[in-house]
Amino acid sequence: MPGALGARYSGHLTDRWGPRAVNALSIASALLAFTVFALAGQSLIALVIGCNLLGYGTTSGQIANQARILAVRPEIRARLNTVYIFCVFAGGAAGSAVAGALFSAFGWAGVVSSGLGFLSLAGITLASHALRFRRTAVPTTGTGSLLLMDVQDEARGAPPGSRP
Repeated sequence: MPGALGARYSGHLTDRWGPRAVNALSIASALLAFTVFALAGQSLIALVIGCNLLGYGTTSGQIANQARILAVRPEIRARLNTVYIFCVFAGGAAGSAVAGALFSAFGWAGVVSSGLGFLSLAGITLASHALRFRRTAVPTTGTGSLLLMDVQDEARGAPPGSRP
């Protein structure tokens, strides 16, 4: 419950820092949760702390991801949200299947390893996305000076040099 209540501020953080930063925060929170799970042993208190960190991380990530995808093409928000929610549930089902198989084979260490593995993949994906859309220096026409331009704006169809 505290993790979910804390995630209510993720919308404000997304508006202020952007979805990429909140995604990084959510991945860090979930990584911390699985680290607590790995070190917890039989501690009920550590399990509660880890579950709250995981709840915060997953809810914050969902808020940031929805903000990101719903900004792409506002005229098709309902369809984008449908595809997004389908992918969330499909990913959850796949993760549960993998964790269940690993629990049968390796116990709790298998579950923790699968969580850390999926989170590592998410972190690598987020980092590569951030590198691909990082701010780059692009020469402006005629002046020879450099204009910093967000590649993501260009991908959305904004003409080069249209930023103030």
